[in-house]
Order: sequence, then C-alpha cells, then structure tokens
Amino acid sequence: AEYMGGNFSMFAVPAQLSIQLAQPQFFAGDQVHGTLICVVNAAGAKARNIVAILRGSESCSWSEGSGDNKRRYNASYEIVNQSQVLWSDPSQRLEGGEYRFPFSFQLPADAPPTFRGSVGIISYVLACTVDIPWARDAEASTVLTILPSTHVLRTFAQAQPTISQKTFSPGCCCCAAGPITLTAKLSDDSSPLLVPGHPIRLHIDIQNNSSRNVQSSVVLIRKISEFHANGRTHTDAVTVTSVELGNGLVPSNQSNTESVTLTVPVSEPTVNGKICRVYYHLELEVNPSWALRQRATIPTVMTLPGQQPLVTRPSDFDVAPPQITNPTVTQFSQFAPVGPSHVVPAPFVVSPQPPQPPVQQVSENDAMFDQLIAVVGATNDKVNAATTFLARSGSNQLRPSPEQFANLISQEFSLTQHNLATAVAPSVVLTCAHAAAVMSVASFASRMDVLRAIAPYIIDKQNRQIILDNTGILERDEIARIFQ
Repeated sequence: AEYMGGNFSMFAVPAQLSIQLAQPQFFAGDQVHGTLICVVNAAGAKARNIVAILRGSESCSWSEGSGDNKRRYNASYEIVNQSQVLWSDPSQRLEGGEYRFPFSFQLPADAPPTFRGSVGIISYVLACTVDIPWARDAEASTVLTILPSTHVLRTFAQAQPTISQKTFSPGCCCCAAGPITLTAKLSDDSSPLLVPGHPIRLHIDIQNNSSRNVQSSVVLIRKISEFHANGRTHTDAVTVTSVELGNGLVPSNQSNTESVTLTVPVSEPTVNGKICRVYYHLELEVNPSWALRQRATIPTVMTLPGQQPLVTRPSDFDVAPPQITNPTVTQFSQFAPVGPSHVVPAPFVVSPQPPQPPVQQVSENDAMFDQLIAVVGATNDKVNAATTFLARSGSNQLRPSPEQFANLISQEFSLTQHNLATAVAPSVVLTCAHAAAVMSVASFASRMDVLRAIAPYIIDKQNRQIILDNTGILERDEIARIFQ
C-alpha cells in the first residue's frame, strides 16, 4: 500500500513524501509496519523533525424531529492516537536524495474494524509530516483497513446460545387466542459463528395451540447496526438472507417441524465499537392472522470469509481455558487458528498506602479478561453474556488490572452498570484500586451502586483511602457506611 503526496517547498526546494505499508490490511492487535519515503531534490532542505502519527476514531451524527423540534445527536471516541518521531536534527539539512524512515505502531487488541454505516464511521489514518521552518509542512497520509480479531469473534460466538424458544398469545388480553410456541435450534453441525459461504442449519418447531392460523413462517439472518450518542440510539436493521419454510402455513391447533438450511452471504463482520456496533440475529419469524409478527432469536457472530466454522458447539463447551504461561500474550490458540496474537497492557501493581499494612499484590494482567471485555462489548445483553462466559470458563479468580475492570463496566449503559458489576465481581480478585478506577468511569447516578456491588469482594478494604481520594466530599460518608 502506498500513498504519495505532500509536495513542499522552502525557498523553491521541493520534496515529495510517500508511505509504504508492509501489508494492505491489518488485524486488531497487529503491529502496523511501514516506511516513509522522503525524496528531496539536489538543492536539499532544512527540517525540524519528521513525525508519523496513527489515529483511529469512531463517530456518529444524525438528527431527529423537524422544525423547532429538530435535534442533532453527535458522538465521537478516540480509539488510538500514537506518534513516533522518525527524524529530529534541526542542525542538519536534508541533502538531495531519497530517505527511508521505518515506523511501527501497535494497534489495540480490542480495536474495532474499519466500518462505515448510515450515520457512523470507524476509521484509521496514518499521517506523516515533515516540519519545515518558515514554510508549509510536507504531509502525506493513507487510510488503513483494519479487520477484527478472528479469535475474539470465535470466542464471542462460543458464548452464544444455540436454541431460542418463545411462547406468545396472538391478540390482546381481552381476546387472547391461545398460545403459540416457537422453537429454533441450531443443528449439531452448525454454530452461532456465521462464516460467509458456509451453510448454517436450523431445526424449527412451531406448536400452534391457538385459535388463529399462522399464515407464513420464514427463517432469516438479520443485521442490526446501532449508533449511540447523547443517550440516544439510532438503529438500522436489514435482512441479509431469508428462506421461507416449506410448511410455513400452520393452521390452528396444528404443528410444524422441519429443518432449514441457509447459506451465509458475504457481509461485514460483527463490529464492537464504543459508539458504532453491528451484530447479527438468526431468527424464526411467524405471521399469525390478525396479530403482529413474532420472532424467536438466536444471537450470532459474523466473521470474515475464509475462516473455518466452529467445530465445538457452545452446548458442548466444557473445556477449561488454557493456562497463561506468558502473561503478555493472549493464548486462546484453540479458538484462534487464524489471527494475530494480542498484546496485553503492561502489568499494574497495586501499591499499599503507608502506614497501612501491605496488601496482597495482584498480577492483574489477566489475558482471559480481555476476552470477557470483547464478549460483553459485542452484545446488548451484557449481564447474560458475562455470566455465560464466566460459567463456561469455570474461572473464579480472574485478575484484571484496574483499567481492564473499569473498561468492562463502562461497556454497560450507565444506569445498569451495577448489574454488570454484580455479575462479574464474584469471579474477580478486586482491590481498592479497582474500585477507584471503575468509579472514575461510572456515571454519577450509578457509581455508588457499583461500589456497593463490588465492596464485599475487595481484598484490601484498609486501603479505601484510594477510593476516597477520587470521590467528592458528599460521597465520603456513604463510602464509609459501605465499608463498615
């Protein structure tokens, strides 16, 4: 990948920049390697420095209403902002010729993929600048294509259910027509991981014990895109493929059981951003007469083309997670035959507050917790996703850093963050530093509820001054009561 541009001159001394990337696209967690090529003509040029910058961000913007009631919603989030000085020697001139400056940037392990939706975008830009005194700087930039981590997608798919059942009664309470029960279950050779080009098979059962006829039945894959800003959500939903049941008409007091096969079409992968999100549902939809359509829904995960479908079904997933021998690398190799390793942030050491007695130091850099963050962030039902992941992993001593724990809780909506904290806290080794970190990201309305949820599991309550130092005066009495 190469981009050329940025002609500049200083006293009629032109030069040209071009960026060469080591590969045309990168996975989340990859190292972005490349070279900046600077060609200066024979007259040479003077420069203060040469800098490369990697920026990644997501944003969305839309309006609702009209006239005086029209309101615009905007949000943005910075994913990564790294800079690297490639050359700096103001006393030296860049003589005529070609100069090559290598660079390397680390993408975050949980970086969402490049994405463009109806009202939102996730983009990554690599820019290089030559700072020319008394002249316009030379600049060149290129847009990066970032793909999601395939083993994070596979791990998230492992946590999804394989069966969905819904019972409803068409009509209202005064004219209820009796129950209709829908059951959709993935076959043994299918899983919630959707691989473009591969088939997915579903067993369908419709029990119509009502006085209404089911006029039609269809199985479909639905793509839902969500954009969050200022407490509002803009949602787009589209059907990417569908198959009508052969016996979709189910008369009153009869049933229908059959198997359906769909071929997964090529579609963008699941996106787990802070602002922009894309997820997929496998749905059985029925249309009862004189009633609203009803659906039984199985959450699914869309991965990249060319991947292998999951072999181990979530219902059969009872394998204990691997032991982490190198705490800086996520080692979920059985989930990740394709994809990069994930570098975890440097360890955070909890320091005791003198003159209080020292506390148990925790190796918080728990790689499995990064998987939990990815799983929770990619679904709307975050509490259930976290509970399912923890139950199947069998781990009750996760040791995340305070930053990791705060990142997890921040995935939940502000008023229900305490519910996620309640679900996760029994499986996590927590300190006052964790509490301080999570309270710094929790909303003002819910931060005390979050603290109440995790307080029973904090192992160094004698260090609560760490929490007090990060709270207001009005909250300190309540914190004291919580720690009594």
